[in-house]
Amino acid sequence: MNIASAKTAKTAKTAKTAKTFIASLFLAAAVMPAHAAARYQNLVLFNPSGRNLFLNMIADNLRDATQKARQDFAVRDADNNENTQMEQIRRQQPENTAILVRPVNVERALEITDHAKSTQSLLVYVNLPPVPAALDAYENAWSVSSDKGALGVMQGELVVDYLKEHPDYDRNGNGTLDILLLMGPAGHPDTMSRTDGVLNALKQAGIKFEVKDSLYASWYYDPAFQHMEQIIKENKYQNFDIIISNNDDMVMGCLDAIDASEDFLAERIDYLPAFGIDGVPDGLAAVRHGRLIATVMQDMDSISKIIHALTMGITDFGKLSEIAGYQVDSRMIQVPNHKVTRQNVKEMFNKSRK
Repeated sequence: MNIASAKTAKTAKTAKTAKTFIASLFLAAAVMPAHAAARYQNLVLFNPSGRNLFLNMIADNLRDATQKARQDFAVRDADNNENTQMEQIRRQQPENTAILVRPVNVERALEITDHAKSTQSLLVYVNLPPVPAALDAYENAWSVSSDKGALGVMQGELVVDYLKEHPDYDRNGNGTLDILLLMGPAGHPDTMSRTDGVLNALKQAGIKFEVKDSLYASWYYDPAFQHMEQIIKENKYQNFDIIISNNDDMVMGCLDAIDASEDFLAERIDYLPAFGIDGVPDGLAAVRHGRLIATVMQDMDSISKIIHALTMGITDFGKLSEIAGYQVDSRMIQVPNHKVTRQNVKEMFNKSRK
């Protein structure tokens, strides 16, 4: 199986799972209470890249919600170019618009806020919190994200728990945990936070480790697939004890490359224990079937519900807390994450469908 056929099978499976994953998410948020602020008819999601799986799933959720609420929804793809994204935002028509943006470069958040303020648009930073000043500068600017700082730490805790339960993890007997590390874009705040979090957890647990090989795969499946293909071809697979990935899509690329290899089909190699972050449908399915040991789920459904509630004019902290299912007390909203293992994956999958 080559990368194209592996990716085709993966895409079909993800699409099927995602349809059930987003069903009936937004009924409560679709009704505007009498005390609510203005309802926004036009929603535009400024996505840094159309290849970003997690943002695409949030877009699917919002598309579903806006159809039910009879709002207009569009997505702009910046192809990871910050100047393209800024131009897209500046060209956006101001009338009754909600600007939903995951910045290509979060350091330009103040520019984005200034534009939203000048057009009196609702502004929501999506899953990448800006500096507090970017929210302080405009009373109708919000940030809705997962608890970003906890993702790597929680992944590290999952890895440490697994190693304690499997003291034979040192496959080559060299006394060191040899890691294949898959990372997001170099210099990206999420890349640094997730990587530091998991490696610091290993250090604090007193585990001797070495990052034997690493790749900045920029969140994407394809480069991870190709990298694992090369590792197997060069007979370097046995050099590793574990795969740790900054997100699920990259680790799924590795796992699919292993599945497609002649060595795996001939049972000359087996799965390495692997860990991801995001909790996308493919990641949850991989945990359920034992291909992935664990992931940390960013609660994309709660993130989407809160964002849509804001576009419906619901800005009261009490009402937002009811929708979110936890306390919301500022415009910098951080949605709690969830550890997912084979023991609770069914519960987490069902939670995402409520």
